[in-house]
Amino acid sequence: MQRQVNWKINIISSIESFLLSQWPEGLNDESSLGSISELAKNTLAYHLANAIEKEQIIEIFTIIANRILNEVTDSKKRKIYGKTLFGIREIQKIESWIQLNIETLNNVKDNRLLFQKLWPILLEHTKNNMFVKCSSQSSLLTLAYDWIEGKPFYEIFNNFISTGVKLVSRIQRRNYKLEHVVEICENAISYEGSVILGAVVEIIELLFPQEMVELIERVKILQKSVKYGLSSFTSINGYELGFADRVIAKEFSILMKTEKSKSREFLKVNENAFRTILLKYPILYSQIFESILET
Repeated sequence: MQRQVNWKINIISSIESFLLSQWPEGLNDESSLGSISELAKNTLAYHLANAIEKEQIIEIFTIIANRILNEVTDSKKRKIYGKTLFGIREIQKIESWIQLNIETLNNVKDNRLLFQKLWPILLEHTKNNMFVKCSSQSSLLTLAYDWIEGKPFYEIFNNFISTGVKLVSRIQRRNYKLEHVVEICENAISYEGSVILGAVVEIIELLFPQEMVELIERVKILQKSVKYGLSSFTSINGYELGFADRVIAKEFSILMKTEKSKSREFLKVNENAFRTILLKYPILYSQIFESILET
């Protein structure tokens, strides 16, 4: 029963998120809800439905759009909410949490500690099964730290299972496998975590556009660390240049001691040193290097 309830809640949340992200300009009252029907008609679900189901889809979209109008009356806030990929219930929870914790977040200057302070909101809104069914939240935090620090998967896995953590289901407690840990890192921490932190950035910018400029930048940097699984500016720069492999980006960071705007120039000046590093990796990365040198 609870699973069915959660499933329906997730569907409503997904429709809310879709409508917020596609919200028509000028739609500020119930009299202009007709444009919502067009959004519904452009969905895959509508095209796959029979005639009765199509009417139901339009009705559901209209009801949810009406709810959005009633609950989020500020058009600017609707636009910001639409950037977050969350439904109303979730993004309002995130907004309330930020209002309660903004001073604590602003007083933290260390990225690792900032991540720790943001951890409760990541725990609450991450939905990945391998993450949610973990027996130990502290073990998950350790795993997340290892991921951000750029440690290889085998090391992250060994550190994780050494805590005695288990994958918990209704009928049993199982050991985690390496592929489970990879999924947590790439899907829960990297993808969902970066989406959640992106929402945090949007809400802080909405509520405190002038007062929290430094905090906003710190969370943006942390978001990149969480997304890529890298901690240093130089390794992140290497990743964003096109070397989308944590191991290579981290190795490049040892040599690439320069700011992002000068990274390409630095690669060209130190071409031979970087070519030597790339010799032990698949030829794809040498091709990426060539394309960077040509730009």
